[in-house]
Amino acid sequence: MKRTPNDNTMTPDELASVLAQLGWTQAELGRRLGMAPDTVSRWATGKVPMPVWLTAHVGLLLELRELHGRYISASND
Repeated sequence: MKRTPNDNTMTPDELASVLAQLGWTQAELGRRLGMAPDTVSRWATGKVPMPVWLTAHVGLLLELRELHGRYISASND
């Protein structure tokens, strides 16, 4: 997810893309963050702005997924 330095929050479409890449539902993201599912739903619909930290958090999750695929999964082949 490429962003400009001043663009710190995700859009609902970006959140949907991240969830699809991770194979997670909104409820799963909420569970893993320790947040109520309706909070994630409000972010996903754009009713409430997403917190700035969420962009960094899901960015790290995607990086970890990529690293796992590259080094852990590849070594099991």
